[in-house]
Amino acid sequence: MIWLEILVFCVTLYLLIVPFAMGLLVLGSVCRVRFVPKDAAEDRELLEELQLDTEELASWGFAYLGSYAEKSLAAESDIALWKQPNDPAFLMAAMVAGAKEPQIAFVSVLSWESGVSVSTGTAKSGHLPPLPKRAYLQTFEGADLGTLWRRHQEAEVAVVEGLRLEVQPYEVDVVRLLTHVYAELGKHFALKPWLWPVFVWRYWIGQHLRHNKTVAELM
Repeated sequence: MIWLEILVFCVTLYLLIVPFAMGLLVLGSVCRVRFVPKDAAEDRELLEELQLDTEELASWGFAYLGSYAEKSLAAESDIALWKQPNDPAFLMAAMVAGAKEPQIAFVSVLSWESGVSVSTGTAKSGHLPPLPKRAYLQTFEGADLGTLWRRHQEAEVAVVEGLRLEVQPYEVDVVRLLTHVYAELGKHFALKPWLWPVFVWRYWIGQHLRHNKTVAELM
């Protein structure tokens, strides 16, 4: 019957278009990213909104770097950054427009030469894009700051031991690092169109299967 064929066509179109639209949003979010420093009043307002335990972060050796408006072709969000001196780990907490809770991620670039990184966060949508081979990501629903940091350290150990890396202490400008990483991700997606169908799988199934699993389980 014609109405059934129309229904099947519409459902199929929906199942394909929504993930591709999300893919375009992700691509737009990592293209031409700029970080604009916030003034003192905006900084205080963002920290109050994030409601992170800064004393706990300080006890782990994280120093506050400041807050920024993160602007891209597709979206804008407010982020605050913390960094451990002489260590590859930093923390990024973001308030995205329309979100009720902040998105939190610990990130460590363990090796510049081979492009090895570990990220631990709360946003399941982080699993949508097919990341470069040695960019390891794990996300956990409703995990508190302490749990995220503990699992991030465990993931670092798993990756270092699994790849037999030798991690050397170094200092890095986190904003420049993020700008570089976003630019590389943009190239990774834009220059490999055969990856785009993966968004369909990741949107409906893949991200749910990978969420709440450790890097060790996903390796």
